[in-house]
This record gives sequence, C-alpha cells and structure tokens, in this order.
Amino acid sequence: MNNTAIIAACAGSTPVRDGNTRIFLDKPVLAYPIESARNSGLFNEIAVIADDQKTADIAVKYGASVYSIQSETSRQEKFIMPGIIEKVKRKYCDNDKQFEAICCMYATALLIKPDHLKNSYEFFIKQKADILFPTVRFSYPIQRGFRMSDGKIEMLHPEYYKTRSQDLEPAFYDAQQFYWIKYDSCFSGQNRYGYELDESEVQSIGVDMDWKIAELKYKLSVTHGLPA
Repeated sequence: MNNTAIIAACAGSTPVRDGNTRIFLDKPVLAYPIESARNSGLFNEIAVIADDQKTADIAVKYGASVYSIQSETSRQEKFIMPGIIEKVKRKYCDNDKQFEAICCMYATALLIKPDHLKNSYEFFIKQKADILFPTVRFSYPIQRGFRMSDGKIEMLHPEYYKTRSQDLEPAFYDAQQFYWIKYDSCFSGQNRYGYELDESEVQSIGVDMDWKIAELKYKLSVTHGLPA
C-alpha cells in the first residue's frame, strides 16, 4: 500500500464556530480522523490542510503533517475539495512524492473508525474503483415524500401513493466522511462506488445540536465495544 490521507481543516469550513478545533468530549475534533487514519495502518502520510496556526498545531500534536494554503488560496477556493487536492498533489510532486490512492477526509468526521477505512479500502481495490465513499440509506422511502406550499401538501411522486414502503427501491445519500480516490485521476474518475454505513455510524456537524447527537452516537459505539 502506498496511500495518503488528506484531511481538509480550513477555518470556516463548517457552519459551527471553530468546528475543526472545538473540543469534542476530551480532545479536539480534528484529532479523531487523524487517529483513525493512523490506527488503520493504511497510510504512508497523513496530511492536514490548514490555514491557521491553531489547526496546524493540533495536527502536528496528533501525528499529521501540515500543508498550509493560507497565502496561496482564496477563501472560496479553500472549500472546493478537488481544487485543494490538486494543490496538495503539486506540493507532493515538488517533494518527489507519489501515491497510489488518496483518502480525502473531513475534519469533523468524528465517527470514522479504522475498520471503516480498512473495509472500504478493500472494497475500493476489489472493485477497481476510481472513487468510493460511504453512503447511508434513507430511513424512509424518498418516493413517498411531499412538497409543501403554505401548508398545502402534494406528493412528489403520486404514482407511488398506494405502493407499500417495503416495496420501494432504497435510496442513499453521501455520508460526507471520506472519499477514496485514485491518485492519478482524482475526482475526475467515473467508476464510482458507495460503501454503506449505518445511520448510527455517521453524523454531520451543521448546528450545535449535531454535537450532542454525535456525542451520543460516539458513546454508544464505545459502550457496544465497536473499534474506536
């Protein structure tokens, strides 16, 4: 294996104030994906993309390299993953580094476990995928959804009005935790796969309440003896 993990942690990349460096239970948020990447044993390098000293210091403390983009990237560009990855690849090239695969990770992906990374990587290799990322099944069929206007309800797909929920095709959404991509093609690859996770294993961080939910899910995973 010759892989690199790249964790995007620019200030302001999350709706929650100081979302990448805020303390979650007993350590900064950013520490969790770094430790999961380290404990997976999959990576030759773990790089954190940072644009402030506080984030950089946390990254180094927990065993990651730091690639600063503060002086060379506009605020808008900092949050566009494909462009950021290309900038880091150019830095790798300048340092005579070459990898086979990149795992792009979000700094707030608190619930990533080493086994998630290892099992998804095995599937990524088995399928010869260009891109693979974790997905979550919608808990209720989206075909039974409604639109509302001033309280008035109208089915989005009235043809499914009498169809039993269990007879409808499952739908999935992007868990927004990490992305395995081929180093050469990056996000331009078309051979794309999903790796299903349970809803209890993911949590987006958009508002303060999400933190409380993430804490409950994390504690539940520890209580049930899941790999930390």
